[in-house]
Amino acid sequence: AADKSAALGLLQLALAKGGAAMASADAASKASKEESIYFRAGRVYLETGQDSRLRPITADLAARASHDAHAYAKILDAESKLRHGNAQAAIETLQEAQKIADMWLTHFDLGLAYLQAGQFPEASSQFDACLKRKGEATAIFLDDVPSYHFFPPVYYYQGRAQEGMKSGGAADSYKTFLALKKDSKDDPLVEDAKKRLAVSK
Repeated sequence: AADKSAALGLLQLALAKGGAAMASADAASKASKEESIYFRAGRVYLETGQDSRLRPITADLAARASHDAHAYAKILDAESKLRHGNAQAAIETLQEAQKIADMWLTHFDLGLAYLQAGQFPEASSQFDACLKRKGEATAIFLDDVPSYHFFPPVYYYQGRAQEGMKSGGAADSYKTFLALKKDSKDDPLVEDAKKRLAVSK
């Protein structure tokens, strides 16, 4: 039940249903203290701007003995810094997380942080790592809960990085992203990719 609530929270978040997502995250974190469930609940709180709910989860994960829990805490901390526009601090925190546990999600977040910082070659390198480790994207929370929906955006952000480097490969990345998301509706990344692809033609 906790797994389902945590997964539902992320799905509702993707559908821009913030209130419902928070309710699901609350239910998940109350039902289980398992670290991947706490982490997913934390991501919901992060994306909905609920810092007061995020901080206890980050502190709890940081206090555990598990290496994965420590990495999760670092990732949440870095994502919070990134959300508040502090890309350089996020990069440093994610590099610390990577030393603890080399997770797929750490590479993805590092790519986002480098992109926000305008360090396009570094961002592209991290997204390349995500593409090479594609299989890990099916279970990035180190459990049996499917998470492949995190993978298609790698192509969008790779396109952004390539665009920043003035690379002709950006168009191909956007095309691949749009092909993977052809059935998506009301996705802001899809709309932005279409606009960027039109400009590149």
